[in-house]
Amino acid sequence: MGLKRGWLMLPAMTAVLLTSACGNRFTAPSGPGEAAERGGPRGDGLPVAMIRIGDTAAAIRDYETAARFYRRAHQAAPDRVEPLLRLGGALNALEGHDEAAEFYRKALALDAGNTAAIRGLARAEVALAGTP
Repeated sequence: MGLKRGWLMLPAMTAVLLTSACGNRFTAPSGPGEAAERGGPRGDGLPVAMIRIGDTAAAIRDYETAARFYRRAHQAAPDRVEPLLRLGGALNALEGHDEAAEFYRKALALDAGNTAAIRGLARAEVALAGTP
């Protein structure tokens, strides 16, 4: 598949990801487990969708777009660690190590033993130490 064709498919991939993240909204959930799986009363569907779109952007190395969607996921669910970890990774890839370290610290405030946050923070700090 050529690069141009790949870029043309991005909107279609986004639609597929949104559909898979949000579930089929045209039928009623069959039970409480399915309601929770679809985003139910807590509204978890939006952050999951934003993370998946961010992951798609990061997979094609579009870290600016990925960071934008990870920020949206964090705004929608500020008490969840996953958007913070993904945002820190995207910012590290963009060489925004100061800001990445900030988000990894926020993740550690929510989950002090999170090894992914500890490793990400270490990467950001090592990069900052090597920056003049």
